[in-house]
Amino acid sequence: MKDNKVGKALEDIAEHISLSKLAKSVGKDKSWLYHKMRNDIVNGVQYRFSATECALLAEQLKRLADNIRQCADTIEGVVVEENRSAGKYFTQTNVFEYTFFKQWFESIPNLDNTTILEPFAGDCAIPKMLGGYRWKCYDVEPRKGDFKVVKRDTINNFPMGHRVCVTNPPYLAKNSASRRGLRFPECAHDNLYKYCLELILANCQYVAAIVPDSFIQSGLFTERLYGVISIPEKVFEDTEYPVCLAMFSPKKSADFAIWRGDTFLGSYRELSKTALLEYRDERWVFNDENGSIGVICADGNKSRIRFVKGEEIDSEIKESSRFLVRVSGLPDDLDRDTFIERCNTILEQYRDSTKDIFLNSFKGLRSDGMYRKRIPFKVIRSILTYALERMMV
Repeated sequence: MKDNKVGKALEDIAEHISLSKLAKSVGKDKSWLYHKMRNDIVNGVQYRFSATECALLAEQLKRLADNIRQCADTIEGVVVEENRSAGKYFTQTNVFEYTFFKQWFESIPNLDNTTILEPFAGDCAIPKMLGGYRWKCYDVEPRKGDFKVVKRDTINNFPMGHRVCVTNPPYLAKNSASRRGLRFPECAHDNLYKYCLELILANCQYVAAIVPDSFIQSGLFTERLYGVISIPEKVFEDTEYPVCLAMFSPKKSADFAIWRGDTFLGSYRELSKTALLEYRDERWVFNDENGSIGVICADGNKSRIRFVKGEEIDSEIKESSRFLVRVSGLPDDLDRDTFIERCNTILEQYRDSTKDIFLNSFKGLRSDGMYRKRIPFKVIRSILTYALERMMV
């Protein structure tokens, strides 16, 4: 080791770690380490690192690096958890590159002379992604960055005088806020994002908001809804929460367009025509541990929602079960295998015709890059009743 790379490498990190403790960790003292680092000659003997000593030092430094990394992960985890608890999800993927958004955005009159509002700016990811426009940014806890962010609680003191707003409002379920002792506004909504969206729409003409994908099925704020883009990719760095981009204009409309990424799926009204009629058939009892019909209610990474024999659901069935359920109510004189096959055929036809829009998106991406879907009980009940009616004709 003629050029003493080891000594130079240790000098580079000397101000960040204790060299004394490093020497002690390999059974030596501080003076030994310094002599070795400088290739000192003591009593006629030149100090150099042997291959064995280098291996020992490297092992100890790797352990230290692992401990530092674990510490950083723990600290970062605290930040992530606090953000999640407060409903803060910071946008990392640019969802504004989609064709349909650009069509909506470019249709806004006098956009070049407009100051765009971002009332929940966070780290100003959205202004950075769109760029090239004037912005007015607010946040209850401003972060340092390229854009000036005014400190303000915009939920209780919303900024007035803006025509255009592009934002990612906070998501926080009311029951979750209650459980965690977090403040939640007095309103009829069950999630904070809905309250925020109502507030924005009351004050701005043109609005684009990144909101949970379940908004599509909510039936809320449709009077001014221009269209929705279901985002087929992970948007937030710290969670796989499924979202969509909802766009609103001042003009009232009886229908709105639905896209998935850059693929047009159809209008809400057209897709609704292919949805199943909602049956309120009381014969079906859900979460009956002896039910003869089983339902795997959520997509897996490679598997799909499907109907199975009840005994194939081997997990404990509880009244609150929503992902693996057993259902009773099938007449004894009907062939169960044929009935299950028919249910699965109806399910796949339903998913294909509705483009999965009316199934709830679920955290986690499938192997095809799409978000997993979960089927609600009302759709299961409709499929069961529809299949039964077909078999009894």
